[in-house]
Amino acid sequence: MIKRFIFIALCYCLASGPVAACDVCGCASGNMGIGLFSAYRSNYLRIAYNRIAFNSISSTDTRIADRFQSWELSARYALTKRIRVMAFVPYNLNSRRIQEDFLIEQGLSDPRLTASYVLVNKQTAKSGNLYLEAGAGLSLPTGKFDPKLHNKDLPDNFNVGKGSWAYLFQADAIWTYRKTGIVLSSFYQLNSPTKSGYTFGNQFNIQGIVFREIPLKTLDLIPNAGIAFLSSAKDSYANGNPVHGTGGNGVFATAGINLKNNRWMAGVNYSLPLTGQYSDGVVEAGARYSAQITYIF
Repeated sequence: MIKRFIFIALCYCLASGPVAACDVCGCASGNMGIGLFSAYRSNYLRIAYNRIAFNSISSTDTRIADRFQSWELSARYALTKRIRVMAFVPYNLNSRRIQEDFLIEQGLSDPRLTASYVLVNKQTAKSGNLYLEAGAGLSLPTGKFDPKLHNKDLPDNFNVGKGSWAYLFQADAIWTYRKTGIVLSSFYQLNSPTKSGYTFGNQFNIQGIVFREIPLKTLDLIPNAGIAFLSSAKDSYANGNPVHGTGGNGVFATAGINLKNNRWMAGVNYSLPLTGQYSDGVVEAGARYSAQITYIF
């Protein structure tokens, strides 16, 4: 049963393609935290906070520190036993410290709408519970976007919005046995060109998480740990030439802890970069942090 689950889950994850990874130097929020397992069979409302860091490597002449923070309100609702819909509304604050200067770009980012279909939802006492879900959606170009952001000494991909439509594809697999579970999750974002023809690189994320539910008196304690691979292709100009200093990939170790009761769950997550290559080798990734509060109904 376990071998069969792993094979099927990997097929779905890899077929869905690349959670939103980083636009180096500039990032979109990615699913590096507790993932779908927080309430995968439930409707919910969630507020989440994410913080991502990049720093120029020590050998460069100019010291640059980029920090990307996002606050996101999201909701998930089951229309039927098989069909779920989700909506995300993010607010981003991107900051750059370059030598003694401090630059900020902030505002509402692009909202996202997705729908997913439950492929498998099988619960048995003997072999555990298997849940597979795949979906697709759109990122709307309604967030704050300045096509001349480079005039402020910031790269184009430091914008809080993309200025273009994006197409989203996701697949998730969860296997639980008693109080232990495994999550495999993948996400791909395909970006279309902006009005000026600039195209942000497509983004890919795949991650695996192991978690354990520990019953307390009135709550469940849920620690989790895993590994994630993030990748972003290079941006391209209207003529198709790649944009220098964009794109990258990395591997992160993740760990987190959550508290849950029948209606509420709160959690924090930490991601440590293990290896990676970013922005043509002139920057390196820092640690990532996230926190969520979820109302389940």
